[in-house]
Amino acid sequence: MPESIRDLVRMVSTGGEKDLDRAIVANVRAGVAKLKSLEPTLTRYVETKRIKVVGAVYDLESGKVTLVA
Repeated sequence: MPESIRDLVRMVSTGGEKDLDRAIVANVRAGVAKLKSLEPTLTRYVETKRIKVVGAVYDLESGKVTLVA
């Protein structure tokens, strides 16, 4: 797993206009993965399906929330 947002940006950077969007989604996915593995609190609840950890991106301008799979 990447250690920082900078690592995530390097992983998804293509030099194109969508790099920021890809970095945001990659950061959300990394955060979800980290939350799912937190010990001891969340892991057991995720594994037993008592909770579900999901990620989303909130667009400040439009107010739209987009779920990240």
